[in-house]
Amino acid sequence: MDRTDRLLARAARWMALLRLTRTVVVCLSIGTAAIVLARAMALLTSLELPWGAVWAWAMGAAVVVAVVWTWMTRPNTLAIARRVDEGAGLRESLSSALVVRGQDDPWSKATAQHAERLAGGVVLRQAIPAAMPRLWPAPLLAVGVFFLLGLIHPVDVFGWGEKQAAVEQEAQELQTAKQTLAETNEAVKQADALLAELGSEMAKPDEPADTPTAEPRTPEQLRVEAARKLTSAANKLENLRGEHEKKLDAVRQKFARLKTPPNTPQELGEFMQAMQKGDLSEAKNALQKMQDAMQSGEGMTPEQQEQLQQAMEQMAQQLQQLSKQQDALEQALADAGLDRNLANDMNALQQALQNAQNLNQAQKDALQKMAQNQQFANQQCQNMAQACQNMAQGQNAQQMAQAMQGMAGQLSDLEMMQMSMKDMQAQMANLQKLMGQAGQCTNPGQADAMNWFSKGQPGGGKSGLGEGGGQMDSEAAAFKLKKDKAIGQNQGGPIVGSTLIEAGQIKGESVQQFSEAVQAGAAEASQAIEEMTVPREYQEAVKGYFEELNGTVHESAPAETNEPAADDSDE
Repeated sequence: MDRTDRLLARAARWMALLRLTRTVVVCLSIGTAAIVLARAMALLTSLELPWGAVWAWAMGAAVVVAVVWTWMTRPNTLAIARRVDEGAGLRESLSSALVVRGQDDPWSKATAQHAERLAGGVVLRQAIPAAMPRLWPAPLLAVGVFFLLGLIHPVDVFGWGEKQAAVEQEAQELQTAKQTLAETNEAVKQADALLAELGSEMAKPDEPADTPTAEPRTPEQLRVEAARKLTSAANKLENLRGEHEKKLDAVRQKFARLKTPPNTPQELGEFMQAMQKGDLSEAKNALQKMQDAMQSGEGMTPEQQEQLQQAMEQMAQQLQQLSKQQDALEQALADAGLDRNLANDMNALQQALQNAQNLNQAQKDALQKMAQNQQFANQQCQNMAQACQNMAQGQNAQQMAQAMQGMAGQLSDLEMMQMSMKDMQAQMANLQKLMGQAGQCTNPGQADAMNWFSKGQPGGGKSGLGEGGGQMDSEAAAFKLKKDKAIGQNQGGPIVGSTLIEAGQIKGESVQQFSEAVQAGAAEASQAIEEMTVPREYQEAVKGYFEELNGTVHESAPAETNEPAADDSDE
């Protein structure tokens, strides 16, 4: 029965292929119908699903289920023989031969031989013809319906899509806030390290704010904490940078008053010009050239050495005089109603400021800082004068070169203070950048409109959902910060804006407020004149202006206090 067995084996494979085809079509129909139903539900709930992945998983699952189902429902050999008998019209010849197989009686042998002869003439595709499954249009129809549904605008009937979008947005905001807080902690740590390196008392960490300790924390709480830390660190850096800047400005204003003595050697002249301009780096380089020339013993005759010593002696005298000049501070104290001589005694000045009843706290702080800056500048002038005196008293070039090292050290200290200001400025720029990130929401100015954007750039997409084609994202370019101060003139430009306030006024209040404003402005103007912020041609005008204002204040105060007494006498 070799022919019969081969025929039945081929028939089993052919029937399995036909059944697999029908099962795949049925499974695909069910899967596509389920996807169409999910698409319809998504339209009603505004939920977005990864449809590409959904289709891939659905098609793969349909094929796997069809293969498994075909294998599990496969027919046995006798059923296959009956199907071939029916299709080929063999009148149960093959199935009967299978039943009597192994029997030795003549009828059984004759039946097997008859089936063997018939098996050779069976055409399998004619006996079991292939036909298209009746459900084959169903998957194609479902695909068409799916794309038609994609043209319909979704409607969130149950509000599920809005809730899901809110949850995703909150999770994204929480992740962004955590990342910003981590960057904030690192930046604050670097700022505290810089403050500690500069020996500032501001390097102490702030007290922790009253924030809930339960987890997870909200994005708003994280942003508030990050903003608090960044603001505190930025204020510390700004205060210290402002103190250093005012101290350096006071020193530069002192150096700007230096005058080059006659018959000054060229090297010393370059040094003094750099000092007058306030260029510490150039002054240090010029001083280094003189020191190298003296140590090498070349290029300086005894006459030149004597001229240098005389010039150094004159420079020391100028610096000593500058260390005693405190005109701006004395004028500010006089304008504030305090004794001018307090400028020479810091302890007495501090006590007088504490006891001053006519000054507010801002005015006291301004005078205190102004006095500290002047004291720092005077100390620098005294140190430089001592170094110049040592150079003038040097017996030879080597001793003068050694004396220059002290002056070079002072310039190095001032230059390091200047470099620390640049470091603080860079740290502040980083903190400002992080503060901008901490103050932004996830989609600033777009609200829920992100749900209507395709996967390309908003407003820049082209045909097809998610095909992109928009412009590239912008990237931050490399940049440098350069802080420069320029003295300009008022060109009489237009008024930007004005404010009119209509309200009642208490008698005498305007005079008191005006007096306080005049005193504060006079102190700031005196400091500005001392620091050469005001051009020379306007300094006398500024002084005269505030003197006239002070006279107006003194004239107005008695008039207001005497009016009630006059009224009482009339009554």
